[in-house]
Amino acid sequence: YARVFPYSLETPKVCPHDATDERLYSKQLNSDRGASSFFRVRLLVDVLEIATDDLTFATTNGSRPEFASAGDCFSQESCPQGTFQIDLSGTGFELASIYQWKQEG
Repeated sequence: YARVFPYSLETPKVCPHDATDERLYSKQLNSDRGASSFFRVRLLVDVLEIATDDLTFATTNGSRPEFASAGDCFSQESCPQGTFQIDLSGTGFELASIYQWKQEG
């Protein structure tokens, strides 16, 4: 799955210890919020890569985040709330060690 967190903080220059405390959230929802759940992915066989922007085999709501992505506008501090998960169990595939996750913004 891939998820863009729907909430922002009322006071954006903090990173609370308990980010689940909804009393800290702004009343305005993040316009980029959304989620995608993938039940299959398209494999580009010639390069052995996943077509991360192909949502054919996904259920989505909101902004339709791509495979292996996440995001938020939760805080101006470094406390990311967007999440994603890749489960390759039972497929015989694994992520190459050259791939690293990066945080932007």
